[in-house]
Amino acid sequence: MVTVRTRSHAAAVLLSLALACAALCACTSLEGTTADTDTWTSEVKDGAEKVGAATARGAKAVGHSIGTAYRGVSNGFEDPKGKAYGPYPKNYVAVIRKHMIRFSGIDENASFEFGQPVRSYLNKGLLRGGDIEWQGWVVDVAVKTSTTFGQTHVDDYVVRMNDGDVVEVMPAAYAGALKRVPAEPGPASPAK
Repeated sequence: MVTVRTRSHAAAVLLSLALACAALCACTSLEGTTADTDTWTSEVKDGAEKVGAATARGAKAVGHSIGTAYRGVSNGFEDPKGKAYGPYPKNYVAVIRKHMIRFSGIDENASFEFGQPVRSYLNKGLLRGGDIEWQGWVVDVAVKTSTTFGQTHVDDYVVRMNDGDVVEVMPAAYAGALKRVPAEPGPASPAK
C-alpha cells in the first residue's frame, strides 16, 4: 500500500483521479483495432438520401401550396352555383328551436325571434384558393333569456342550414365571413 500525504483535500482528489486514469489506461490496448469506415460511410450516405428525399417532398408540398394561393389571389373568390343552395327550409322555426334547446343549452322558456331564411355561401380564404366551402341557407335568431336577477339578456345567433337541417349554430359576431344572397320568394314561416 502506498501512502501519499498532501496538504489539501483537493490535491488528494486530483491525485486519486490521476492514479485511476493510469490504471484504466494500463488495462486497455488499441492494438488490432481499426475504424470501420465502410459502415460509417454507408450510414452517412443513407442519411443524406433520406434528408434529400424529405427536402424534395417538402419543396413539392410548398409548390402546391404556393400554386393554390396564387390561383386564389389571381382568380379571386369563386362564384356560387345557383342550385347548390338546396330547397327553401320550410319548417325552419321548429327545427332551429328544437336544435338549439337540445344542443346549444338554451332553456326551453327562452323567447326566440327568427329572421327569414336567406341564401348564403362561404368561400375558403384567397390563400386557400378562394373556392366555395359551403352553400345553403342562414337564419338570424335572437334568443331572449332572463338572468337570475330578472334582467333580460339577448344573444344573437346565425344558423346555417342545408336541406332543412341545422348545420351549425354560431354567435352572430363570428358570422362575418358568410356572404348573403337575396333570397328567392318562399313560404313565410310564423315566428314564435
